[in-house]
Amino acid sequence: EHSRIVRPTSSLESKTMASDGSAKLLVAMVGLPARGKSYISKKLVNYFTWQGSSVGVFNVGKARRAEGSEEATADSKQGADFFAKDNKEAAAYREALAMGVLGTALEWVLDQPTEQTIAIFDATNTTFERRAAVVKYVQDFNMTRSDSEEIGVLFVESVCTDKDVIRDNMLQKISNSMDYKHMAQEAALEDLGRRMKNYQQVYQELQEDEDVSYIKVMNIAKKVEAALITGNMQLLMLGYLVSIHLAARPIWLVRSGNASAESGKRRATLHMQSSMGKSLLCDDKEAPVAVADVDLTGFDAGRGKASQRLTTEGKAFAAALADEIVKRSAGQSVSIVTSTTLSSKQTVNPLVERLGSNCQVRGLRALNTFDMGPREQLLAALSKPEEKAAFLQDRFRYRCPGGESFEDLVRRLHPVVLHIERSKAPVVVVSHLVPLRTLAGYFTGQTVPLSAEDFNVPEHAIVELVPVGDGWSSKVIQITEPVQDALCSPKRSPKKSKRAQA
Repeated sequence: EHSRIVRPTSSLESKTMASDGSAKLLVAMVGLPARGKSYISKKLVNYFTWQGSSVGVFNVGKARRAEGSEEATADSKQGADFFAKDNKEAAAYREALAMGVLGTALEWVLDQPTEQTIAIFDATNTTFERRAAVVKYVQDFNMTRSDSEEIGVLFVESVCTDKDVIRDNMLQKISNSMDYKHMAQEAALEDLGRRMKNYQQVYQELQEDEDVSYIKVMNIAKKVEAALITGNMQLLMLGYLVSIHLAARPIWLVRSGNASAESGKRRATLHMQSSMGKSLLCDDKEAPVAVADVDLTGFDAGRGKASQRLTTEGKAFAAALADEIVKRSAGQSVSIVTSTTLSSKQTVNPLVERLGSNCQVRGLRALNTFDMGPREQLLAALSKPEEKAAFLQDRFRYRCPGGESFEDLVRRLHPVVLHIERSKAPVVVVSHLVPLRTLAGYFTGQTVPLSAEDFNVPEHAIVELVPVGDGWSSKVIQITEPVQDALCSPKRSPKKSKRAQA
């Protein structure tokens, strides 16, 4: 794998294109059809939404289909002839439509309340002329909104030369696109193939002399080039796009085994219920403590059960877990990441002994339990109307005295996500309920914090995540009987939160 970064020049124009690290960003996708643009877009949505940013996807093809006829015929806005190089009328229409969608995306960015906002302009943008038009449109938009923060522009190009991947992408596209819902598979593939040839005739890859900020991803991170990258969001995006790949491997999320606890040593985290009664956090089974209309259930956050030795049931689970992972890994090398707490270490010890040199183990404090500070401070804080209002207004960023916020937790889990994404081997993650549930928010595309109803991580079980298309499927494999898990079991079937899409 290779990556190359071209450093920014000192010209005023270059600074304008890079937007000097603006927290408001337009990501303009570039690439031929069936080359992975939608895959990258979906990954970016999950990645940045997980970190608390507002992310919207603005797809020009979707807007075109909304205005066109339902069937892909030669004279429709869906058929391959509509994208022919010599179809001047259609080209003018497509250009006007693209600029209209771009304008909608920019207005959406300014309407978002979050500090960091990303609009993904999902179009082919395959020519120098189109990309220059996008840059000029954004510059003009920024000039007319001088009282607002400048919106930066970053182009992300997906180049794919793997014929098998292209074929798979084509099959996925004709299965999911409304352009082809009335066509037989072979006819749809033939039409899409002709459309791709029409784009190929005018396609111009991103070049350094365009003097724009860009990341070029070739064959999904086998090689990555970047130029004029500035600001935290662009740097995060570059590091992320270097990490992802298409290799299929399972991710196994495992809570550390049941451990003994001394209640006098406990610190508190939050089990809170929204007005809809959704449990946001829970671990051990203490009775809820009422603070106005916010329920708190204290549980060990790092100095209680997690720091204790495994019980007899916990040790039995650790042994059974080793048997299950050895069977499922089928001789493959396994990457193991675990929290540094005693209960987690004891949970993975039998597995490490069984796998021997066929595993790599990393103990990471990033996976340690979620800490919302001393229980007394927590209760006192949330008894105050203004403090309770702050929590209810922004659960993700709320930080209780002496503890963490979910934003803090996501920040420390960020290297874990990149480690998992980079791994081409099966990964075992042994941690605690809240960190695991927060990690699951990234993989399943749900908003943090997650409740038991959103994503359940049962005691003494494996939650297996497997890549499927541009997402992940999950299933629970119960290994041994849980000791105490009543509050952490979902009251209804898991559901997914809706993302900020357009």
